[in-house]
Amino acid sequence: MDASAIFSMIFSIFVLSVGAPGIPGSGLVCLSVLIVQIGVPAEALSLVMGIDSILGMCRVAVNSTGDVAVSLIVAKTEKILDVEKYREG
Repeated sequence: MDASAIFSMIFSIFVLSVGAPGIPGSGLVCLSVLIVQIGVPAEALSLVMGIDSILGMCRVAVNSTGDVAVSLIVAKTEKILDVEKYREG
């Protein structure tokens, strides 16, 4: 691979990684774009399809946990989090 192909692949990975985590099943679409871009036959995607649903659940769980954690941190620093209500629920 030459330098322009590597730069194009890095740019594609960056763009795909920004939008993919919030959409269930988007990993397969992103992977199919990258597989074709690096010259691997698209049929290789079928090897990943079996475990992608499990990996997708893990990605969504990590993304949701991060969203909740950041929301709590921001609410606490802005002093809009009622800690007593939070602990009761």
